[in-house]
Amino acid sequence: MPEDFSFIQITDHHLGPSATSVRLGYAVNYTFTQTLQHLAQYAAPQADFLISTGDLVDPPTPQGYTWLQNELGAAPGSAAFPGPLSMRRPGLEGLPLYLMPGNHDDRRRMCEQFFPLSRPGGMLNASFEHKGVLFLCLDWGADSKARLYPELYNCLDQGLRSGLPLVICMHHQVTSLNMRWMDAFIADEVNAFWEALCAPTTTARILGIIAGHTHISYEKVEYGIPTWGLRSTSYTFHPIDTLAVRLANPQYRLFSIQNGVLTSRLFEVPLPLMDDTAVGEEI
Repeated sequence: MPEDFSFIQITDHHLGPSATSVRLGYAVNYTFTQTLQHLAQYAAPQADFLISTGDLVDPPTPQGYTWLQNELGAAPGSAAFPGPLSMRRPGLEGLPLYLMPGNHDDRRRMCEQFFPLSRPGGMLNASFEHKGVLFLCLDWGADSKARLYPELYNCLDQGLRSGLPLVICMHHQVTSLNMRWMDAFIADEVNAFWEALCAPTTTARILGIIAGHTHISYEKVEYGIPTWGLRSTSYTFHPIDTLAVRLANPQYRLFSIQNGVLTSRLFEVPLPLMDDTAVGEEI
């Protein structure tokens, strides 16, 4: 039985190179900063670490990754991907930080900026253990549509063989939201992924799957395994069959493991009005 602890998930920041960057009509860097301020006050004191499940920067410029690094106060350390990094941002000082790539991230640039000990040959798959729980960080690729690469399957197989309770973290979704355009991004090979999780004696050890990519919060149970998605810190989408962007407050999750069960609490971040003069050009 693992120890009890909590952690925070954020996702899909789509950051630009400056505090005033705007994307699809949304002040993405501003809302990211507001999210950090909110979680520092309400969730960080309860959490052992913070994890972002990808799409950190969009487009993935060196300036965008530098802005993120400065905003977090997270200098590259001795940790390889996915961390932990140590933050120096007020309210988050010393809180361990794990970073995962999304389909919009440049894996080489991300590692150069945050994990210089890692030299990605392509995908970034890794794991870390925390208080008796193994966190698998799986990379479904740099395209909007996920793909089950051999490297992902090998990392998954090693994790399943560990015998430890598992939390599986990823950027892409692996469960349908009944949104035709969004569900088209699920990997064609997703059944092989679920078959691996549903092997005898395996399912019971999987505490849950957490994901980003959809920009929409959801909770579902697939094959007896809890799965969670999360609204982005940037723009989000209407839950309909065609692509439609909407403006909504950012969200983040505080996950807790108690008595070997993973649960979550969803937080929504109120957004003070931004001075019109502070909004930059859309990138």
